[in-house]
Amino acid sequence: MSVHRMSKMSVAAVATLLATANTLAGGITSAPPVDLVAKGVVIGGQFVNVGAVETIHAYRAKAFANGRCLFAFQSNVKNQGAAKTPVPFRNVVQWDATVVAQNAGQLLNAGEARDYFFDAWLEPGSHTLTLRADADHAVAESDETNNQRVSRVVVMGACIDSFITPAAPAPEKRSDAQRAPAALKSMPGKLR
Repeated sequence: MSVHRMSKMSVAAVATLLATANTLAGGITSAPPVDLVAKGVVIGGQFVNVGAVETIHAYRAKAFANGRCLFAFQSNVKNQGAAKTPVPFRNVVQWDATVVAQNAGQLLNAGEARDYFFDAWLEPGSHTLTLRADADHAVAESDETNNQRVSRVVVMGACIDSFITPAAPAPEKRSDAQRAPAALKSMPGKLR
């Protein structure tokens, strides 16, 4: 294979080629160097199953404004490979076509998982939620097929502030004669 052709190969392809050559030569194969996995997403305290249709109720929102709900998100990415990520990478969470969160400059040790926390404004209705680990393909991995998790999420309910503070009760209208006994009862000592 020429040097020119070799330079166009990805690091993962070279690792696979070397492992295959090692196996053919009777050597011991090594574990793939890095494998980032998009593990999952939690919205408003509710886990979103991959590939499922999940309903998130508006009451789980932290705040409401302009017909949208502010939800707390948590995403998890793991490096289940045998080596530390050699270069920084970026994770992205998309709500339909809109990026609602990203974490750039990430590095993970072998076997390390990390949670990422953020808030995002969401509108009621049915949407596609996508979590992508190493969204720019900066890290050569043994398995690129597990970097993305897609789910359908339905935000149910109206994103309006429905918590109405009750009005204070109107003060009682009593005459001075009616108020006097109550005032006397509150005084220290016995008046009876």
